[in-house]
Order: sequence, then C-alpha cells, then structure tokens
Amino acid sequence: MKPIFVATSCTAVTLLSLVTGCAPAGDQPTPSVNEARAMLKLVERTDELVELIDAPGSPFRRAGDEPLTPDQRQVALPQWATLIDHDLAFESFEQRYLFGWQRAKGGGRARSLVVGLAAHAAQLRARLTLLMRSRNSDALRAALNEASPEYGVPAGHFDRLAIATATPQALLLLQIGLGMLEDQRDALEEAVAEAQRAAADEDAPATTDEESTEVESGGRGNGKPQDFLDLFDRTVAEIEETIDLYDRWGSTLILEAIFLMIDNEFSGIVDPLTKDIALWLGDTRVRQGGQSLISEAQLDELQTRLLPGDILLERRNWYLSNLGLPGFWPHAELYVGTPAEVAAAFDGHPEVRDVFPDGLAAHLAQAHPAAEAAWRTPAEDGEPPRIIEAISEGVVFSSLYEAALADYIGVLRPRRTPLEKARALARAFSHHGKPYDFDFDFLTQSELVCSELVWTSYQSPRDEGRSLELELSEVVGRLTLPPNDIIAQWDRERGTAEQQLEFVAFLDGVQADGQAYLRDEETLAASWRRPKWDLYQP
Repeated sequence: MKPIFVATSCTAVTLLSLVTGCAPAGDQPTPSVNEARAMLKLVERTDELVELIDAPGSPFRRAGDEPLTPDQRQVALPQWATLIDHDLAFESFEQRYLFGWQRAKGGGRARSLVVGLAAHAAQLRARLTLLMRSRNSDALRAALNEASPEYGVPAGHFDRLAIATATPQALLLLQIGLGMLEDQRDALEEAVAEAQRAAADEDAPATTDEESTEVESGGRGNGKPQDFLDLFDRTVAEIEETIDLYDRWGSTLILEAIFLMIDNEFSGIVDPLTKDIALWLGDTRVRQGGQSLISEAQLDELQTRLLPGDILLERRNWYLSNLGLPGFWPHAELYVGTPAEVAAAFDGHPEVRDVFPDGLAAHLAQAHPAAEAAWRTPAEDGEPPRIIEAISEGVVFSSLYEAALADYIGVLRPRRTPLEKARALARAFSHHGKPYDFDFDFLTQSELVCSELVWTSYQSPRDEGRSLELELSEVVGRLTLPPNDIIAQWDRERGTAEQQLEFVAFLDGVQADGQAYLRDEETLAASWRRPKWDLYQP
C-alpha cells in the first residue's frame, strides 16, 4: 500500500517534524545496536501477544454483556497488563528517538528514525487489534477499565488508550514515515556497513567518542549492526499492515472515541490519566542520567545497612527489565559489596572457611577470574562496584550510585546461613557477562532477566543448602518472577514459620516533593499493591 505522502524531500521532513512535535533541546541520542535488538525482540513479543488476543476463543473476541468468567479474567487481565507494559515501552522509544530524529548526526538520523517508527507502528497495531476485537463486549471493556492493583493497571486506562489511538496524527505519522524510511535506506545501509567494518578490524582506531557511541554503544549486550536492517524491513511491513487496519477500522474508532470522551467527561477522567503518563514519559531517563528522587546522601546512609547477599528491589520511571512484568516494582538486583565487605561478612565463619579455605574472594578470583576482575575495577563513576544486576547491557557489576540512584529502593535480606549466601554470590558471579534475556525465559540460563539472576543465584543443589523458594508465576504463557511478586510473597509470609526474607530498609519516593523518605516495614509490605504508574505516593 502506498502512503499518502511520498517523503523524498525537505517538505516531507517538515511534515514529519510537525506531526511528531518539537523535540526537547539538546543533543539527540542515537540508538545503539543493543537497542535495535531490544526493539526487534519487543516487536516479536508484541506480535505473539497480538496473536493471543486475536486467536479464536480469546476472551478479547467474546461478544455480549455477560460478566467475564473467572477463567476469562485470568487470561485477559495478565495479557492486558502486558500489552500496557509494551505500549509504554514503545512510547519511551518514540519519545527518545522519533521526536527529534532529524537533529541526530550522520547515520544516526536513519537509526533514530527506524527505531522510533518501529515503536510507533508496533504500538498502534497492537492497540488497534485490541480495540477492534473488544468492541463487541461492553463487559470486557468495563473489566479492562477497572483498576487492577495486582497487575499494576490504573482505572480508566482502556478508555485513555482508545482516545489516544483515534487521533489523526497517529495515522499521518505512519503515512509520512513510510516514505521517509525509504528515503533513509541508503544512509542506514552505509552506517551498518561502517559498523561492520569497524567490528571486523580489531585494530581500527575509534573515530570520535561520539561516533563510537552512536555505532557501537550498548555495553555487553549481544546486538549487531545487521539488527538495524532487520528492524528496517520489519518496520516497513508493520507500517503497511497498520495503515491497512486504520483503513478498515479508523472511522469507527474515531466515532467511538468521541462517545468515550463524552461518557467519561473528558476533562475529569481522561485528562488526569494523560497528565500522569506525560509526567512518566517526561521523567524517562537512562541509568546514569536525570534527577532521581533518592539522593546520594540517602544512598550513603543506606549502604551502611547493607550486607552481601541482600536483595534490592528498585523502581524508576522507566527500565528495560520492566517489559512484560506486572506490578509497581520492576527491577531486582543483588548486593555484593566490596572485597573487604565480603571478607568481613563471610571469612570469619568456620562453615564458610571449610568450603572456601582461602576466603570467598580468593575462590571467586580462581573460579570466575573475568567476573572477579570486573568486580574490582572501578565503575564509570569512579566508585567501587557493589551490585550485580541484569540490565539491557547484560549481567554487569555496578556501583551503588549507578544501580540504586533511583526513585524507590526496598531492601530484603534472605534468612539463609552465611555459607548459603556465599554460595549464592558465587553462583551470581558465574553469570557475569551473560546477555539480557529479552524473552523472559526462566527455563534456560544462557540469558538472564533481572529477577532471574536473583532467583537462580539462590537456587541451591540439595547438598549445598536451602534454596530461596521464590514463587514463579505465569505471565502471557511464560513462567517468570516479576520483582513485584518478591515483595508480595514476603508480605504474605511475614510473621509465619515460612518467612524467608526480612526487612532492611525502604526509601520511598514522592514525586510531588521531588525527594524520597525513609519508610517503615509496613509501608514496604503494602507497596506491591500500588498502581504501576502512580507517581504521587502519599
């Protein structure tokens, strides 16, 4: 299908700029090869989700006004929550790369455009499929509009999404962008070729810091330059399919959106939701940038409470490990501490010395030399690494400031012996350098997601002590461990003989105050019930 606008001139660039709006001032970031791969994975997983929603027998294809059965709710609500996760992830990529792509330098313009448009097209196709499949059941729409704290879904989100999808700009951006993509194909191929030549020549000097970052950034992930071309082809097909959906359903969608605005008293319900999401997007930031609600002074004080083996639960307004995982808490990581902290925590215990006679740190150096060397190497901020975590770059060591200078931090301590904790840290070191698991597959360990690193590190062979029995749950057909569930399980087990974790600390951000506060155990125990995008905690 041909777009309305064939964008092969500066006129098309101007039109695309008008549709996307004015980008914020400053240098335009350029997507890395790992972000191209992340987008491919996200599009693939969203396609799988759309297939589930669109399949015969899906609760999203039900008709009639009878309330959903418990079985239908059990299927529909997790899929709905996961679609929202993906939707907001796509929104972040759009905000970061599509709004201002023309300000990127060199081949970065083509890379920003393809990643931004890939996000926009996949987002709209998923939304359209959901809206059109659910349009014959008022009962289904009512259920999706309900607040679902257990899945982190705010009230009224279905209506907000329907109204946002019906805007003319959404379709116009696809039509203009399709032509612009074709216009940028040669530039993208040249940028990819340059990156491949640089990767093939190990002795080739970097051109400039900026260009090296543009082409090869992404740390220890497993993306490759070819991913940009694969994403290009995928995006063209995605745009054409989405435009076709708009041709078939667009007028109906706009009429329904108008009635929704009237029924919901637009200024009273939809506006606050839009404001919250806009604020959430405005706070979008990478790991080392932006202003967190937790201060460095608070982290310095928190560090005095931490012991090797502690589990940190973290929340920022955007984090890649959030994709597909429901709940308020999207990220989990392990506190390792420094070599001196490890020695102080473990080497004085006879049972640890029996297994690691030269000390745990010496064992780590012998068994996992690359990981141990990375652990002893100062982080990019000059601070000693104290955290091991799985993020988009893979399983890495981070300083406390890099890993925990966030908006919310909860700390739980496993009720396990020093030897069991020492062995857990040794298992965590064995995973260093593995890539991030964009498929959220807990059945394999060649790639790891954040909570999977925590879970597998505390999984002990029977002859090596007790595992942490952290309960896995099914999310869109995959067994996984949402970090939010770690808090929820601890809350359920508190005060019982089955309790496995104990409270250490909770730094609770308050967006309206622009800072975080030290809270008590009861507040942390209740936090897992918070809506996922509630930015105004009391």
